[in-house]
Amino acid sequence: MCKLYFKQGDQYRILWVDHEIADEREEDCARFTIESDTNEGNDAFPEIYAGTEAVNIFECETSEDLIAYLNLIST
Repeated sequence: MCKLYFKQGDQYRILWVDHEIADEREEDCARFTIESDTNEGNDAFPEIYAGTEAVNIFECETSEDLIAYLNLIST
């Protein structure tokens, strides 16, 4: 599983990317998941963590759906 973080407005998000083949995934989850997260650092030196209060914002199986969602929230 790969973890990438980004900032949306003043909120940080983590994009989790799991294996393309569902049977090869570490957990029973969607291939792409975006969740709300906490910055325990600051904007210059962010320390982004998925705490217990993290909420799944978006889940999908295809890169096309992920790209469409990211385009939607970037406007």
